[in-house]
Amino acid sequence: TKPEPVVTSEAEDAPRAKVEGETAWYKVHHSMHGFLGFPHGIYSAIAIILSVAALVMSTMAAWSCEFFEKYEDMDGKVYRMGLFRGEFPGSDGCEKWEDHPMNVNLDNNWQGARASAIITSGIGIFAVIVMMFSSTFAFKKGFLLFIAFWFTLFVLLDALTFNLVDADICDSAQNSDFFEICDDIGPGAKMMIAAIIFWFFAAVSILFIPRYEPE
Repeated sequence: TKPEPVVTSEAEDAPRAKVEGETAWYKVHHSMHGFLGFPHGIYSAIAIILSVAALVMSTMAAWSCEFFEKYEDMDGKVYRMGLFRGEFPGSDGCEKWEDHPMNVNLDNNWQGARASAIITSGIGIFAVIVMMFSSTFAFKKGFLLFIAFWFTLFVLLDALTFNLVDADICDSAQNSDFFEICDDIGPGAKMMIAAIIFWFFAAVSILFIPRYEPE
């Protein structure tokens, strides 16, 4: 005789369907704790605040026209210098270095400093956005440590922007009009130093986030 089919009620099928649904859909309802629920606790909030501040300061410092202190020579000519922009005699305020009438030599040290700033801003915005999602979603500890790795890398990249000091434009032997500026850090460089500190402590904050245990 053929075995009779097992008939189950909707009430019995519901728990099974729920379990199968959780397995297939990444258990989103376990990881989501409501908007700004901060499932990882206070340290994730600290990391978010620090990383957002670091990204803003790093980007502003890179685009600043006063990475070094403004310099005015005896003839009243004003010189300001940043990674991507500067002010020089004949310029209309702060302009891109590519518009410099004397064709400034963007040597390897300068190009390296600029590349470091671009990488930090470009990748940093994605890393910070992902970190912001941790205010609502619970991530695995390994994934958070990966974000901490990037924050630590941004510390190094922002520090490399100071290679601008070694550029030809800061070398008195190159007869540069700007070498007088490079001895004194300006608002842009100070902001970059602050960004480095904030990136570092954002990474450290992530290390203190405990391993998430779903309730």
